[in-house]
Amino acid sequence: MHGELPVSIIDNLVNTIQKEVGKVQEKSQEMMQGFNLSNQIKELERKKNARLIEIGRAIFDKYEHQKEVTEETLKDWVAECAALDHEMAVLQAELDQTKVKTIQMLHQHKKQKPKPVIQLLLALLAMPVVPLPTVTNHFVQVVVPLSKTMVPSMTASIAVLMK
Repeated sequence: MHGELPVSIIDNLVNTIQKEVGKVQEKSQEMMQGFNLSNQIKELERKKNARLIEIGRAIFDKYEHQKEVTEETLKDWVAECAALDHEMAVLQAELDQTKVKTIQMLHQHKKQKPKPVIQLLLALLAMPVVPLPTVTNHFVQVVVPLSKTMVPSMTASIAVLMK
């Protein structure tokens, strides 16, 4: 029995790793959502600024060069800018909510005692392993795909264990 790992230990390790990877993926998705919202807001800001420049040019041309611009056209352009402002405010509120959620998650994570997942994995890697087809196959099928998302040195350690 020396050197053999019960399947339950491997299952617990794999479940713990999967949970931690899931948390990282969730945080990454939230960060990506925040990045996308920021980009949408910046794009709307560019559109609004371009329209404001167009309004300014039209008014300048009206008074300096006596070019005609209708009151209706100016009202439409101003309404377009107001709509862009509203859309930016909605996106900004969503971005702020995402930031608050991320800050709360980080604060909660700091309060929690860190899980020694990596230490456990390293300890398991240091143990002599007797080839057991079911345990090894289970480990290969579940942990190796996860290892691609882990730190490269962890991936190398898992590869050594697999040999």
